[in-house]
Amino acid sequence: MNDQELINQYLERTNQPPKVFEALKQIGYFDAPASKGHHLAVAGGLVEHSMHVTNILLAMKLFTEESCHRIGMYHDLVKCLCYKAVAGGGFEYVQPPHPGHGVASALIAADIGIELMPHERAAIVWHMGAFCLDDRQMAEYRAALKQWPDAIVLTHAADHLASLTEE
Repeated sequence: MNDQELINQYLERTNQPPKVFEALKQIGYFDAPASKGHHLAVAGGLVEHSMHVTNILLAMKLFTEESCHRIGMYHDLVKCLCYKAVAGGGFEYVQPPHPGHGVASALIAADIGIELMPHERAAIVWHMGAFCLDDRQMAEYRAALKQWPDAIVLTHAADHLASLTEE
C-alpha cells in the first residue's frame, strides 16, 4: 500500500461525503506541514501528524473508530491556511482568517461540509488545552470540560504525544 492509499483509508473512515475530500485538496490539506519549524515541518506533515493523532486515539479505545478518525484527521485543519511554502524551502506563518487554533479548525471543517458530533467538535475546538487562554476563554474551556472531559483532555494528550514523538 502506498502513502496515498493509506491516507485515503484514514479519510474514508471519517465517513464523510466525497466532496469533503475534494475540499481538503483545495485548501491544501495534503501539502501542508504540521508546523513551521518543529514537528513534521515538511510538505505533507499535517496529514502524517493527523494519522499519528488518530492512531493514539484509536489505541485509547474510548470513542468509536469513526470518531477517532474524524477528531484525529481534522483537529488541525487551520494549518492548511497557516503555513505557506517559501522559496528555497521551509514555511512561513500566515495569520489565518479565523480566531483561535481549535475554533478555526472546527469552522473550516464546517465550511467544507465535514459533519461532526458535538463531542468531536468540542475535542477539536479545545484540543490545545488551556494554553494561552484569557479569563473568558478559561471559563468556556471549563464549561466544555464538564460536558466532554474525555474527548477534550484525551485529544489534547494525543496531539501533544504525537507532536513530541515526531521529527
